[in-house]
Amino acid sequence: MLKNKVYILGKIPKYIDKKTRNQFTLAKEHLIKIGFKDVINPMDNFKKNDGFSKESIKANLKLLFECDSVYVLPSVNIKSNKIELLIVIQLNLLIIHGTIIINNKMIKKNDKKK
Repeated sequence: MLKNKVYILGKIPKYIDKKTRNQFTLAKEHLIKIGFKDVINPMDNFKKNDGFSKESIKANLKLLFECDSVYVLPSVNIKSNKIELLIVIQLNLLIIHGTIIINNKMIKKNDKKK
C-alpha cells in the first residue's frame, strides 16, 4: 500500500549553495503540484550555509526509510548517493525520474513542449 510519501534524492555537496537548495525546492513544489501529499526535502535538515554533518545525514536516512518512493534529481550519481541508492533498491521503493506530468500526460524531460 502506497503511503504517498516521496523522498527527493539528489547530490548534496560538501558546502551547500543556493543553486542546490533551489533544485530541491523546485522538485518539492513540482511533486506537491502533481499530487504527492508528503514530500521530504533533505535540505530541510541542513543549516543555511553549512556543509552536511553526521547528524543531518542520519536524520535524512531515517526519513528515507519512512518513504515508499523517491524522486531522483539529475544530480544523483553512484559515488555521492551510494547509501541512499542501496536503500532504495533493498526496500524496493518506487523510483520517479526524468518525467514531468502536464495535464495528466507524461512528457520526458528531453521532449519539447508543443
